[in-house]
Amino acid sequence: MPSAGIRQPLDIAIAGGGIASMCLARALGDIPNLRVQIFEARQDPGEDGQAFGLGSNAQRALELMDPILRSAIDRAGGVRMDPSARVMMASPGQGHGEWIADIGHEIPQIIVGRGAFQRELQKTISHIPIHTGQRIIKVEDQAASSTGNPCQVKIHLEDGSSRIVDAVIGCDGVNSVVRTAVLLPEHPESVKSSRSGSYHSRTIIPIQDGINAFGDEYCKLKVQNIWIGNGCVVLTDRFDDGKKMQLITNFGGKRTWDREEDWGVLDGEVLKQDLAMEFGDFGKEVWAVRGLQWSGNPCYQCADCSLKAHQRHAKIYAGAVKTHVQTPTYAKGNMCLLGDAAQTISPAQGAGAGQAIEDALALATVMAFVQSPEDIAKAFQVYDSVRRPRRSDVARSSGEAGLFLRGRLEGVGLDMEKMRQYLSKWADNVHNYDAAKMVQELKERMR
Repeated sequence: MPSAGIRQPLDIAIAGGGIASMCLARALGDIPNLRVQIFEARQDPGEDGQAFGLGSNAQRALELMDPILRSAIDRAGGVRMDPSARVMMASPGQGHGEWIADIGHEIPQIIVGRGAFQRELQKTISHIPIHTGQRIIKVEDQAASSTGNPCQVKIHLEDGSSRIVDAVIGCDGVNSVVRTAVLLPEHPESVKSSRSGSYHSRTIIPIQDGINAFGDEYCKLKVQNIWIGNGCVVLTDRFDDGKKMQLITNFGGKRTWDREEDWGVLDGEVLKQDLAMEFGDFGKEVWAVRGLQWSGNPCYQCADCSLKAHQRHAKIYAGAVKTHVQTPTYAKGNMCLLGDAAQTISPAQGAGAGQAIEDALALATVMAFVQSPEDIAKAFQVYDSVRRPRRSDVARSSGEAGLFLRGRLEGVGLDMEKMRQYLSKWADNVHNYDAAKMVQELKERMR
């Protein structure tokens, strides 16, 4: 490790107050010569109601950063999915209603509410300033300035004020301002994200509403259920200690997101039409799922169940799935990118949050070696050299998985046996990643 002793702390600004930002802040806050602060555009960074999955790789990375971060999942009401997922055929035609496969990993994934998890993480960084309602609108590398310190960065806030810091870490999402600063002027074609053509909707309901729609037997199982259609996938899972159900649909067939805004409220009738268009008459026969007999109640029709569950909830949030075609670098000078700001990842494998957490672990590892502003650029370049290939691989496999879940993967389609073969190695590249080995590699490159 680097030798101790520096005259004054280095100022590190984190753009964005999301989950990875708070994990990173916790880890950086333990490094004596760093002074960390978070700038978040929202007034309440913990207000998000949706849920997401954390696989074994993310759980291990949290433990390596600080065990208190891993235990935050449990304090936030995370629900273990065992098996991690159960995949069913929902497409009309041969095999509809049949079980395809269970997806299991040595450490099952945990579904946790984003807002609850974020609030638990925030409790672990009470010593770190979080400037809420402070949107960063521009970032300037002082290396390009004739008057500024070449090893510093200037951030401009929406209220008209500005600050000079030693480094900026962009955790500010898919439309990242820091990304613009990192990639311009060298890579203008890579700055903006683009829509993938698919769109997804998401609704949170009390578990009793889920029972009313899907039935008691279905809801007894704490498993992520995935229903594959021809151009559409429907997913349900549980969080908040099992008290809430999340319903997700993703369309990539006949329907696309054609609104100007990326997100909005979807009318229930539109969702009904889209589900009918993609799934058709799903059937009412008895379903056998690994020996569990589900009754032939018509409410078990996938599309009908989803609509029934949505009926009492007027607001169905939906939006475009956005991706970055490529990201030539995650770092420039004393600026770097993390999470969706670095490269967006299709939600199909549930890998996005886990990748951001791995990023945070990697950044915390290299920043422990920083003793002066001049050391930061090297640390960021080492981070880029290790994380960019990893994220690119996960982005590739997640994009492929998205096609698979909508029955559109070339060479597989809706062929049941080929689907089972594909699922036998589902997300192995994501879950089997050795984060401890990554940490060791980063340390060796920094020495």
